[in-house]
Amino acid sequence: MPLTDINVQLDTDAGNLALTGNAHTLFSTPEADINLTVDGDIARTLKSMENTSDISGTIAARATIKGPVNNPEVTLFLDYPGGKILGHNINRAHIDIDMKDKICRIGELLLDHDSGRVNAKGTVDLSRTFPSGFLSPEQKLDALAWDIRLDGKDNHAGPPA
Repeated sequence: MPLTDINVQLDTDAGNLALTGNAHTLFSTPEADINLTVDGDIARTLKSMENTSDISGTIAARATIKGPVNNPEVTLFLDYPGGKILGHNINRAHIDIDMKDKICRIGELLLDHDSGRVNAKGTVDLSRTFPSGFLSPEQKLDALAWDIRLDGKDNHAGPPA
């Protein structure tokens, strides 16, 4: 059973969401070509859902999933230009990750906050962890492999002085 021409648009004062794409063979070997885009004001979005968490700022995010769900190509991009999250000032957060053949490439994972700056780049290899695909019950969690460089600057524990 295919789902074709998926097109969901949600535009509010708090933000926008767009979901587009197609999905096929849902009950056997599912495949997808899905795009998701989100941008908006986090606090206003949460308040509209009656969530009063101490969060402020805007967010822009994009995600794509393409190919067999058992081994898709995935991209994830998130940009948070700053605000406050649970009492912590965040100057900027950015994530840029893609995956192909169960290898995740972390192009950038950045967190710049009042207690310092952390940046990660590298790869996470999921091919031996999910040798028969993500939908298979066969999983070897101890086979997870990674090569990640983690850099930090001016990091210290606790609230800023």
